[in-house]
Amino acid sequence: MALATGALLLSGCHLDMWNQPKYWPQRQTELFADGSSSRPLVPNTVPRGYARLDDVYFSGYQNGKLTREIPPAAYQKFSNNTKTMLLRGEYQFNNFCQPCHGRSGDGQGMITRRGLGQRRMPANFHTPKLRNVQVGHFYDVITNGYGVMYSYASRIQPEDRWAIAAYVRALQLSQNARLSDVPADVRAQLVQGGSETQVDGGAGGQETLDPANDGPGRPGRSAPPTGRGGAQVTSPRAGTYQGETRTEPTTTTTTSGGVRR
Repeated sequence: MALATGALLLSGCHLDMWNQPKYWPQRQTELFADGSSSRPLVPNTVPRGYARLDDVYFSGYQNGKLTREIPPAAYQKFSNNTKTMLLRGEYQFNNFCQPCHGRSGDGQGMITRRGLGQRRMPANFHTPKLRNVQVGHFYDVITNGYGVMYSYASRIQPEDRWAIAAYVRALQLSQNARLSDVPADVRAQLVQGGSETQVDGGAGGQETLDPANDGPGRPGRSAPPTGRGGAQVTSPRAGTYQGETRTEPTTTTTTSGGVRR
């Protein structure tokens, strides 16, 4: 009886499913007009998790023009905490941008001084043109590249590109601020004990604020003050963000240029 059952089962086994006619990927075929067995994706197919529904957030453009404001979606990535966003922007800027653009954004990074400047100078973020450019410009350049700078889209996520753009605005303010930008109570502390007070400059060294001239003692090299209503990041800072530890002492402030006050 057992032998009869086994013979019946074996008689139903065959290799048609195993050896079925099929096309292997990337093989030639006459079945389709293009001669390829691999078929193209359905138009407008979007991989799971890669929907780009917020044009401003993912492109830096709004209605065909570079946006002047950092989109709300970027702040939401940092729980609407501007300080956290600036800390992340500083961290990523120092990782990816400062080798060419310099730690203060003056375009005098180590790679520039070691030869890149002989071909084409990296941007100095403190020129009038870049101080007044739309904040979306920085996001667009990080995404698509510019001049000899290649795209960093594969290295820097969209939220970090906006964080870097915000930090660039903070650098611009730190190097081009006036004493009148400092709140009255903090300004009194700066000038206490004399008409001139030395504070740490964003580009390194000691910088002088001259209250009489209501501006930096040396053009283009001022201290990073706290703007009216602005968010201040004070030094020293230590801690982690998404598992990354940093202890870099820096003071940055941002109040304008597309960064939330």
